[in-house]
Amino acid sequence: MTRFVLARVDEDERVARSAVDKIEATYPAGDYDTAFGWSVTATSSYASSPHDDGPLYVLGAPDPRRVLAECAAKRRIVEQFADVDGLLPLLALPYAGHPDYDASWPPAA
Repeated sequence: MTRFVLARVDEDERVARSAVDKIEATYPAGDYDTAFGWSVTATSSYASSPHDDGPLYVLGAPDPRRVLAECAAKRRIVEQFADVDGLLPLLALPYAGHPDYDASWPPAA
């Protein structure tokens, strides 16, 4: 299960790094505001839309810098706490739709 979780983190990281590279190559000085069409910060999944007066929760396009930070955090969690009962199934759960996910893994409580 550890290998599965880390492989998914690697996949997420590759996609996020590719997005960061494209944004920084396309927009001057890595202009993420222009790339996303609204203001997005690396530490938040909330954004201000130019078409909305309030915060907007960005589900479909999180800031790739935040995804990279999440990948680094997940790796540290696995390295430091993989032996904690129930942790790996929780980390694997978001990837349950992946073909390599094993339905026999203990469910997260």
